Amino acid sequence: MHPFTCSTTCPTLALPSQDTSFLTCTHGLQVDEVIQLYQDHHRWEDAIRVADAAHHDNAAALKQQYLAWLMETGQEEQAGAVKEREGDYMAAIGLYLKGGLPGRAAQVRSHSTWTVIKGP
Repeated sequence: MHPFTCSTTCPTLALPSQDTSFLTCTHGLQVDEVIQLYQDHHRWEDAIRVADAAHHDNAAALKQQYLAWLMETGQEEQAGAVKEREGDYMAAIGLYLKGGLPGRAAQVRSHSTWTVIKGP
């Protein structure tokens, strides 16, 4: 049995976002199946959480796919929030501005710690 496979089955995946107990024995799904199920239901952040928790080989690629999907669907604000959580403040500001949220961009600037590097 795969280390992340359980003996029981479940026709649907109705888990709270913070619950990772499915990995130990709540559902009869493997990690790849859980990730795909979350993706199919546009629950990308849950899919990424599962991939990270399982140290999945494609976790980084999944994050990139999620950002691409957010951009394709015009969700610059959400993409900016993802970048802000990752600590990529410049990208977050750019995405907030692109999404028409200059106030949110300014808020990132005022709440983040930046180091100003002066040239020679």
